[in-house]
Amino acid sequence: MNLTQSPLKPSLKLSQTRVYWAGYPDYEAGTLSVDFGLSNAGTGDANFVEAIGAISSNGVNTSTVMPLSLGMVPGGSSRSFTLKYTIPAQVTVFRTSIYVTAEDGSGSAYTYPGPYPGA
Repeated sequence: MNLTQSPLKPSLKLSQTRVYWAGYPDYEAGTLSVDFGLSNAGTGDANFVEAIGAISSNGVNTSTVMPLSLGMVPGGSSRSFTLKYTIPAQVTVFRTSIYVTAEDGSGSAYTYPGPYPGA
């Protein structure tokens, strides 16, 4: 992150909105869909937003190719996106942390919720 932060800094927050099997073939293949909402409570636009990675427990992996471009999230707005996960047969519960990057209008880069440990 640039140490000289812009007063128009984006402030992104991720929330899970829905978890589902998209169909019986996905259920049989162990491909779970998770819908997320990404809101920008900041005063500045979040430009070049990307989901850069996910770290999950219990052997679960994302099958969605990352980085996933999410475009722009203007200040005070939100957008939604879906990630697909490959779930091992015996897993019934898992946790995941999604990492997102964005730039403000001056080109300063930000990573949410913090630096991606998988980089």
